[in-house]
Amino acid sequence: MATTGMWAVKSRLDHLVNYVSNPLKTVTQYVINDEKTLEKRYVSYLNCSFENPRENMENTKKHYHDESQILAFHGYQSFEEDEIDADKAHELGVEFAKKMWGD
Repeated sequence: MATTGMWAVKSRLDHLVNYVSNPLKTVTQYVINDEKTLEKRYVSYLNCSFENPRENMENTKKHYHDESQILAFHGYQSFEEDEIDADKAHELGVEFAKKMWGD
């Protein structure tokens, strides 16, 4: 069964970036490996760059004068083995992100 969710990040952005960059916690190192992702076929960026996401998020808050306690949202999706193919999983993830945060 598919699982999706998100939570508000209210503490330091660098902790979030460090978490998602930790290969033992997430698949970031896997998805940036061209051999394993068919040359990044399943890697998409929305409203930020891979090179410095923390700086991108901080600049966005400054640009919009956002002083709320929420610094970012951490989202995820997970599927059972053989529940869905990689193309559809990526398509659904990008579609969800665009609905939440725009093009």
